[in-house]
Amino acid sequence: MKNRLTCFVAFLSILFITLSCYSPSDVSAATSYDQVEKLVNEAVTEAESLEPYYRIKSSKGIGVSSTFSKKYDQTLASINEAQESINSLSDSRKSQLQEKLNWANELRLRAAYFIDSSRHGAILRQYLAEFEAAISKGSISQIDSLYDRYSTKIRKVEETIGKVYGPTSRKVMLDYYITPSKVAKERVIYEVSHYRLLNKINTQIQKKQLTEANSNFGVLSRLKRRAIEIKQAGGYASLPSTINQTLVQMETTSKKNYNTAKGGSGDPSTAPVQAVVTASALNVRSEPTIDSDVVGKLYNGDVITVYEFVGDWAKTKINNTVCYVHKNYLVIGSTEKPSDSLLAGKVITIDPGHGGKDSGAIGFGLQEKEVVLDVGLQVQKLLEAEGAKVIMTRKDDTFLDLPERAAVANNAKSSIFISLHINAATSESANGTETYWNGNYESAESKKLAEKIQNRLIEKLGTRNRGVKDAGFYVIKYTTMPSVLAELGFISNEAEAAKLKTAQFRKNAAEAILLGVLDYYK
Repeated sequence: MKNRLTCFVAFLSILFITLSCYSPSDVSAATSYDQVEKLVNEAVTEAESLEPYYRIKSSKGIGVSSTFSKKYDQTLASINEAQESINSLSDSRKSQLQEKLNWANELRLRAAYFIDSSRHGAILRQYLAEFEAAISKGSISQIDSLYDRYSTKIRKVEETIGKVYGPTSRKVMLDYYITPSKVAKERVIYEVSHYRLLNKINTQIQKKQLTEANSNFGVLSRLKRRAIEIKQAGGYASLPSTINQTLVQMETTSKKNYNTAKGGSGDPSTAPVQAVVTASALNVRSEPTIDSDVVGKLYNGDVITVYEFVGDWAKTKINNTVCYVHKNYLVIGSTEKPSDSLLAGKVITIDPGHGGKDSGAIGFGLQEKEVVLDVGLQVQKLLEAEGAKVIMTRKDDTFLDLPERAAVANNAKSSIFISLHINAATSESANGTETYWNGNYESAESKKLAEKIQNRLIEKLGTRNRGVKDAGFYVIKYTTMPSVLAELGFISNEAEAAKLKTAQFRKNAAEAILLGVLDYYK
C-alpha cells in the first residue's frame, strides 16, 4: 500500500512538472504564424493580379483605369498589413514569410512605376497639345514661353518610363508619350534658339556691348546653317510662315540697330552697309537666284559692301560688277570677323573608344566601337568647320590600347581631349547619359568641359541626365589637358539601343558635343 502511495505521489509530481512546462502561448504562437502566412499569401496573390495591367503590348493598355487603381490600393494595404504582422511575429520561420512578402512588394513596385509613368505621361500629352497649338498658331514667343517646361517634362517622363518593367511595355510607352513629344520639340528647337539669341543680341546692342553682339551674329549664322542641314536630314514638317517672318523681322531690326549703334545710317536696306562673310566659301552669283551663274567666290572673313537686299540675297559689287550673295552667310553692319574663329588654333583630340579586336559593349545588334566611331567622325567634321584642328585617335576599325590613346593627345599638345563611349549594365533598365572627368590634370577645366558637354548632350538627346562624375578612367587620368569621357547612352537598354541605331541620334550627339565645346570656349 505504501509503495502504491509513493508511486501515485511520484506520478502527480511528474504530471505537475509537465503541466507547468506547457504554456497556452505555444498554441497562440502556432495560430499566429498561420494567420500571418495567410496574410502574406493573400498579399502575393493580389500583387500577382496586377501584372496584366502593367505588362502591355499596345497603346490600348496605356493608362490607369479605376479598376487598376483600386486593385493597386488594395494590394498596398494588404502588403502593409502583412508586414506589420511579420514585424510582430517571434518565430524562426518569419524570414521565409519576409522573402515571400518582398516578392509581393517587387510586383507592386512594377505596377507603381507603370502608374507613375502613365500619370506623368498624361500631363506630358497635355503639354504636347499646348505646344502644338502654339506651333500651329505660329507664335514663336508663345513657343518659347512653353519650351523649357515642356523639355523638362519630356526628360522626367522618359526617366520614369525607364523604370517600367519589361522592354515591350517600355517601348509602347516611349512610342506613345516620348516620340511625338520629341518630334514636336525638334521641329522648333532651332527657331527657339534663334529667337533667344536674337533677344540676347538686342540686349547687348542696348547695353552698347557691340563686340559681344557682333560675335553672336556669327553664332546666329552658324545656327541657321545647321538648322537647314538638320531639318533637311530629319524630314520635319514645315512650320507656319509667321514664325520665320517674325525671326527675319527681328534679325533685320537687330542688324539695323547694330548699324546705328556703330554709327551707320541706321537702315541697311536703304543705304550701303559693310558685311563680313561667315561661310568658309561663299558663291557669288550673277543674279539673286540659286540657279544663276557663279561668277566668283568669297571666303570667311572677307568684307563686302551691301547696297541693297533682294529677298534673301545681298547686292554687292566685285571689281565694279554687280553681283549677289546669300545674306544668311553675312554679318551685316560689321567689318570685324565674327566668332567663327572661336576654335581657330585649338587642337582637339577625339577618341572613339575601343576598335578592332575590342568591340566594346554589345547589345541588340549593336557594337559600341561602331557607334562611337560614327559619332566621332561626325564630330571631327563639325569641329573642323568651326576652325579647329582635330586629331583622331582612330579613323577606322583599329585597335589602340589605352596608353596609346593618351599619348596621341599628349604628343599633339591638344587643347582638350574627348573620349566617346556607349554604356552598358547588367540591369536592362539602366539608361541615360553621363560624362566623366578626372582631377589628375587640369581638374577645374576638365570638370567645366564635362559640364558643358553633358548639358548639351541632355538637351539634344533628351536622355536621362545621369550627371557629371569624377572617375579614374585611364584616358582622362593620364592626358595632361582638360579631358572628358562621355557615355552617350546604354546599349544594354532596348529603348536606348534603338535610338543609338538611328542616324538622327548620332547626328544629335555629334552636334551636342560641338555645342558643348563652343560653350566651353565662350
